[in-house]
Amino acid sequence: MRPRLEKLHGEINKTLENIINEHKEYKRAATTHRQDYEVDDLVDILLRIQARGELEFPLTTNNIKAVNLVSTLVLFQKQMLA
Repeated sequence: MRPRLEKLHGEINKTLENIINEHKEYKRAATTHRQDYEVDDLVDILLRIQARGELEFPLTTNNIKAVNLVSTLVLFQKQMLA
């Protein structure tokens, strides 16, 4: 059971990392090409806070992954209960 959980953890971590990297790249490309960036979502806001250092403590990429994972699970749960 443990190896399966570790494999799942690795897959989830990789997926969350990809989401963050895609947001960074999309924002970078939009800025480079002077395009208007659409509405910021939660990941964008957290990345902006991280970049600006607006908190009293450092906001790590792992913190952003955790918030993203929890918010996704909450939305999923709400959909299942509806």
